[in-house]
Amino acid sequence: MKEIDFSFRPGTYWPESQNIEQRFTKIKGQARRELSRAILEESGLSYLDPFLMLEKLPKKERQYWGSIHPSLMGGEYLPDQPRGSVEIARISLRSVTFDQIAIYAKRTTKSISYKVFDEYGTKYKQPFYRRKSILSLLELIGFIDQTEHPEDSYTGGLVFSHYNARSDNETFDEDFVTVKSVFYPDLEKYYKMAIKNWIEEHRRSEQAGDK
Repeated sequence: MKEIDFSFRPGTYWPESQNIEQRFTKIKGQARRELSRAILEESGLSYLDPFLMLEKLPKKERQYWGSIHPSLMGGEYLPDQPRGSVEIARISLRSVTFDQIAIYAKRTTKSISYKVFDEYGTKYKQPFYRRKSILSLLELIGFIDQTEHPEDSYTGGLVFSHYNARSDNETFDEDFVTVKSVFYPDLEKYYKMAIKNWIEEHRRSEQAGDK
């Protein structure tokens, strides 16, 4: 992973004006977010659908949207972003309902608070809740890997716990968990490589155990 600068630290989470990718992070639903991004790339800004760009769906529209396919519900049941906060990373699970986990940062008088939210109201055990400065890429990775679900018997933080839970199953999907951030461009690359390495190591261990 020599190509990744783990010391990278964004200048700010709160730019004076947001670019379109940062605006997409306001959209709760992951499917709507991804569709909006695809439309932008293929057709341009003027073709973005107002429905897809809604930060959150009204109850009836949310129910209808989810009735089309369960995966469309992913992210739609996240709590509203706390006032003044920004989403600095999102973890997507390719489950039936495309569950989402969001990491929010909020600026306070003397520090920055960091909080993990999912769609089930889980109170995660975080390695820290406040820091005086913006996180480096390495610090964010540590935060993700050390945050624990209170009812999870598997270790591995917000990413690898899902693979550890499936370790009895020989079929692993490298894309079952994806991690993205508009503030940390290399975060997705890091976890793609780390997940691939985890799967390869697990397979080697399984093969060694069969001998």
